[in-house]
Amino acid sequence: MEESENGSTRARRAGPDAFAERVLGYFYPVHYRFGMEMEQAMGQGQLGRKQAALLWLLHSEAGSDGWMPRKDIEATLGSWFEMSPPNVTKIIRDTASPPHEMIEIIESPGSGREKLLRLTPDGRAFVSTMIASATKFLTGRVGHMEQAKLAAGLAFLEEAFGPETNLPL
Repeated sequence: MEESENGSTRARRAGPDAFAERVLGYFYPVHYRFGMEMEQAMGQGQLGRKQAALLWLLHSEAGSDGWMPRKDIEATLGSWFEMSPPNVTKIIRDTASPPHEMIEIIESPGSGREKLLRLTPDGRAFVSTMIASATKFLTGRVGHMEQAKLAAGLAFLEEAFGPETNLPL
């Protein structure tokens, strides 16, 4: 290992803080370029990025019965896209109405005011096409890489962000 002027080793400089600083260099290309391009690919020209995010949220976070409280969707989409509750309502209404009809909305059994949302059969079918579109998009971005590097990257993501980490995302 290389010694620096103050006697610390290169390994010390390559610790978690140095790693975090290097990762920040990828924030723009990953979050803004890659993430937004992926959202567009998932919408397939039929849905906007916010509608695609709504479907993906329901697909990913709904309970075992497929339902998710509207208030949770409002909080999540509102924080992701800095949207007001009326804007979230518009996205929900547009995605539930023709020509899309990809989500279903009902009153919560426990509250006359609270609503529950879930994917309709058309919504679930569209999510399947979102997965195929995202797979094609990702393959185009990483298809040139060696399998060992892809496996290492996936292992990193699973350990850092997997469900067992219990980190709020």
